[in-house]
Amino acid sequence: MSQKNQVIVGLTEQNKLAAMLCLRDGRRFKIEDDGSYPTPNRTELNIIIIALRKFKPKAIVEVYCNSSYVSNMFNGGLVYKWEKNGWLTQKNETVKNNDLIED
Repeated sequence: MSQKNQVIVGLTEQNKLAAMLCLRDGRRFKIEDDGSYPTPNRTELNIIIIALRKFKPKAIVEVYCNSSYVSNMFNGGLVYKWEKNGWLTQKNETVKNNDLIED
């Protein structure tokens, strides 16, 4: 039985993006991309958002993915800098995909 809630993002055998939700009690659920987002970055963010919404508010969830876009955004602290700066980049441009990130 897992000790943590986890979301693991990756590609299925059909080359579709999916998230596996692993709950602390050992249950697992799979969520697949529905193809509604036009870019890989939007798709990655969307699948993570859908997965996180399955957990209770304030639940602690570890997210694993091999996307440098998502990893740099959160682990690199960019999302916090953007939020503090009104969702503008260092070049004073609107952050791409901020509608999903703010969600």
